[in-house]
Amino acid sequence: MQETQARLLRIAFLIGAATDALAVLPMLSPDLARILWGFANQSGPYQFAMRYGASLMLGWTGLLVWAYRKPIERQFIAVLTMFVICGLALTELVAVLSGDMTLARTVPTWSDGDIIMKRYPLLSFFLLTFGISWGLGGLYFLFPSQIKATFGKEAQLNPLFFLAAYAPMISALIVIGLTQGILGLKAYLRRLLRWRVDIRWYLLVLVGIPVLHFCSLWISYMLGTSDAPALSVSP
Repeated sequence: MQETQARLLRIAFLIGAATDALAVLPMLSPDLARILWGFANQSGPYQFAMRYGASLMLGWTGLLVWAYRKPIERQFIAVLTMFVICGLALTELVAVLSGDMTLARTVPTWSDGDIIMKRYPLLSFFLLTFGISWGLGGLYFLFPSQIKATFGKEAQLNPLFFLAAYAPMISALIVIGLTQGILGLKAYLRRLLRWRVDIRWYLLVLVGIPVLHFCSLWISYMLGTSDAPALSVSP
């Protein structure tokens, strides 16, 4: 058992170190960054940020190589790496939503965390959930004008609001998909069709609660304490 665990950790550390080392190349080469990431605007601030990040990436590469030598004793590095991967994945997700990057270019980050997620699925779920929900909130707090200019003001139909609100479900789908594949996703979604309570409770959740929520929004609008409900159409 311990040999299998050590082998999986070695593979994870090796893949992580190789990926981080390769990521340094486009960070230092504008031509490679244009090919791999599609970044055309490479001004002075961009190059400064990339070179700054390259030094951190090289440092983490060395840390993963150090953990590779004694994977069992240094397996806590895998947990720390999950924090980094969640941050990178969240950054790429925002870039995809804003149109600055295509989804296909984010594959290396997700493949990097695949093996670590298989070793720590529950921890990965919590890290992804808090990373998505609180990370998006942090982006609004740190860069309010940029985020509002790209995604609009804080509202219930804002795409980032949906990502934050449904972070647990999104995280579950990601972890199950990466650790158990398509069969795991099918088994997970199949459980949603198991009716274990009376159908009236499903109607209450699926119909009653949204209706009550919309009514509360409408009452608030009629009292003049908020704007019209988001589903209403202005002339």
